[in-house]
Amino acid sequence: MNQEKFQHYEVDLLEDPPTFDHREDLDDFCIKDRVLAARYPRISPKDFYRYIFPTGSFERIGHQEDRKGNGIAVIIDDTSKTATKRIVTDGLEQLPELLDQNFVVLSPISYFGRSRKASNALWLHALTLDIDYVGEGHLGNMLNWFEKPSLNLMPRPTFIVNSGHGVHLYYAFEEPIAMYRNNQAELLKLKKYLVDRIWTKYTSTKPERKEALGIVQGFRMVGSRTKMGAYRLGAYKTGERVTVEYLNGYTRGNAVAKINQPAALKLEAAKQRFPEWYERRIVRRELPGRWHIKRDLYDWWKQQIESKTTIGHRYFCMMCLAVYARKCDITEEELRA
Repeated sequence: MNQEKFQHYEVDLLEDPPTFDHREDLDDFCIKDRVLAARYPRISPKDFYRYIFPTGSFERIGHQEDRKGNGIAVIIDDTSKTATKRIVTDGLEQLPELLDQNFVVLSPISYFGRSRKASNALWLHALTLDIDYVGEGHLGNMLNWFEKPSLNLMPRPTFIVNSGHGVHLYYAFEEPIAMYRNNQAELLKLKKYLVDRIWTKYTSTKPERKEALGIVQGFRMVGSRTKMGAYRLGAYKTGERVTVEYLNGYTRGNAVAKINQPAALKLEAAKQRFPEWYERRIVRRELPGRWHIKRDLYDWWKQQIESKTTIGHRYFCMMCLAVYARKCDITEEELRA
């Protein structure tokens, strides 16, 4: 690949072109873009966030009766460093305004309320790993690690985002993970292990700077400006949705995350695995099956009643006989007789 260095400009056609000093990091950013574009499709910001947050993930504008969480983007002023929050609703109508900001972050999480506190987090839609100080050769190593079956050293991400000096690896889940407190602790344990496994001297110029940010950490939005200013973050589709079990498979048993999911999601999984049961018990609301017992039990208890029943226990004995009749498939007519 041609690695000739160029100067890079953001040009306003109404003004004279500005001048910049030589920026090697900008060249590295462009080279990483070329490497990724040669192997994977580039995804627009709208398609990226629609994939992370499928339709129905958030409340619709003006429909609080949906009773769902929303995304929360944070716009950070470069000068004052003050933060302004923006709610992201189901139609993603806020994206154009957000992507026009110089510094805006968004976590792949839905929240109740307007606070990004961990206690307000509702669903985690993707696990995101931030690998920093990634050059062309480091990126090539990373791609080989999950592309080559003979290596298989890291889980294949759903998206790789060229974030500037590094990359963001997005692992979008097949089903969002409930952000219970214990789930957050388990996911953080998993995230720390994966970052430690992936962020090495082979994938970064500064392996000693590795850190696993928290589960609710926000990341610069795809399509927004990079920290370097001249370019925008680009997302490339590198894989499919994943499960926690898949990610656990790369921890060699050292950081297996044990996740609890709501009953509704477990029921959806049961629908896929046991469609006949789901149709019979959930859709048609049929009663559960029962054991069928030989009539010997009924006949034995009937003999006990005839020979041993005492005053004060007659109705209890008849109740038991009716129960045994039901279990032993004795008809109501025979029972009454």
